[in-house]
Amino acid sequence: MALVAAAAPVGQVMIPMLTSLVRAFTGLLTAHPIIGTLIVALASFGSAFTLLLGPIRAVILSARLLFSGLGILFRVVMSGGLVIRALAVAVGLLTGPIGLTIAAVAALAAGLVLLWKNS
Repeated sequence: MALVAAAAPVGQVMIPMLTSLVRAFTGLLTAHPIIGTLIVALASFGSAFTLLLGPIRAVILSARLLFSGLGILFRVVMSGGLVIRALAVAVGLLTGPIGLTIAAVAALAAGLVLLWKNS
């Protein structure tokens, strides 16, 4: 009962203010109906955005996981670059003067074996 007695003076001040505000707003909507349509559209957009917020967050989380996975893949490939460098050195040695000399001797030996078998 004490709460009602304390709220009564506040209500007596607020009710006339709210009544005049509602009348002004109703007059505005009557004079310009597009404003009411705009308010409904904004409220609908807000509701739709709230509904889409969950899937948008899921997409953002998925993108973050994808990019972190790509970062791991990039690190693995870069560490595999050491293997590629070692292969490049090996190919460089094989195509260098010593490697070419060994290849020439092997080709000469293969040619001699081929001639021996066909003669």
